[in-house]
Amino acid sequence: MLEECRIGYISGASDVLPTPHQITLPLLKTLILAQVPGQEELLSLLVSPSLETLSSRASLCILSSFITRSKCELHHLDVDALDGTPEEFIGLLEKTPYLIKLEASDCDIQEAFFERLAVMSLMKDGATVSEAFLPLLCMLCLTGSPYFKWSSIPSIFLLKHEGNDFITCPLYFLELTLFFYPEGSEEFVGQTPDVIDADVKERLLVLQADGKEIHIISGMDNSSLL
Repeated sequence: MLEECRIGYISGASDVLPTPHQITLPLLKTLILAQVPGQEELLSLLVSPSLETLSSRASLCILSSFITRSKCELHHLDVDALDGTPEEFIGLLEKTPYLIKLEASDCDIQEAFFERLAVMSLMKDGATVSEAFLPLLCMLCLTGSPYFKWSSIPSIFLLKHEGNDFITCPLYFLELTLFFYPEGSEEFVGQTPDVIDADVKERLLVLQADGKEIHIISGMDNSSLL
């Protein structure tokens, strides 16, 4: 039975063939789809209840429907959010509470996303995983344009336990690759400043000293902003 599938090319059929209503791969754990036409049609037919790793450039809506239909517990998700809205991005992640590693490219990185992570950086002991927003997330890699406050970054990490009723968020790795629009462009409005506030930088350095891996990079020249 198929457990790992990597597809680099999907060609159109020369003859008209009957299309199945559903393709079920019960033991598939890894599905890697390159950025090629046809993967959205494939995902619309596929059911993979055991899937743990998914990499796809399909639309966020298609991916959300696929995950819901499969009822899988994804551990690693790699997506392209170019054509999706911030609401669709968060909506997709609400369906992946068992996620350990998240990679997303071409996304507008919004304040609302970090606010949701910060709320769940402290999770009440005994709360179920399905009730929380990415409660098991350990590694977060985002590439895109920033529209958030620098001060929201430290709040997604915790240095210590807060009382007996809460446990710390397991997030230990953050990589942000940021592309800044030039001043005067339409996209510049509301954009994060390209210089990290001094007090925030100090807090991030303390987190690094505590063992967190934090990389904030300018996508223009690959230079570190920390």
